[in-house]
Amino acid sequence: MRSIVGDLLLLRLGDGASGPMNKRLYQGIREAILDGAIAADSRLPATRDLAAELGIARNTVVHVYSQLLAEGYTRSRQGNGTFVNASVPDSYLASGRRRRQPPPAAPRPALSARGAAIVDGASASPYQWGAFMPGVPDLAEFPHKKFGRIMSGLWRNPTPDLLTYSYGGGLPALREALAQHLALTRSIDCDPEQILITEGLHQAI
Repeated sequence: MRSIVGDLLLLRLGDGASGPMNKRLYQGIREAILDGAIAADSRLPATRDLAAELGIARNTVVHVYSQLLAEGYTRSRQGNGTFVNASVPDSYLASGRRRRQPPPAAPRPALSARGAAIVDGASASPYQWGAFMPGVPDLAEFPHKKFGRIMSGLWRNPTPDLLTYSYGGGLPALREALAQHLALTRSIDCDPEQILITEGLHQAI
């Protein structure tokens, strides 16, 4: 199974980069950590898995991981893997890199009379099944068994915050995961605070 970090590094290593692979891989991971593409406390793929994804020798990945660990970009937990440090060496430098901030959004114009009528009258269609139904997913392809196994594992011993009222806009951990996923797979630079989790299209409208 491919990892998000592996996909990110494949893109960065394939952007006309040249030089020894260990140096290119080190620079790719380090820059991804500095610009926030790989978030703090994220777990890096196992050396064997990342080597297989990138099609390189495992010793190359081991060497790069060791260098990142020695320089303070990552930390290692025996038996758990390698994680990105929340504070990296560059953050102590005056010229440290900062994550690019999106420009302020322009104020949105008010809805027209027709637009307001559409929003006010939004409701579910009486037909919720069949071909070419907009906004209706193909439920026949939903992985019910896999989803059930994941839910069973998560709810076997849930944390207290999962048993109380939800946060405004959605669970912070889910919003952080979505922001990272969007940054790596869609090149969308957004913060978790800009994401709102809704129960569906009608609640979103």
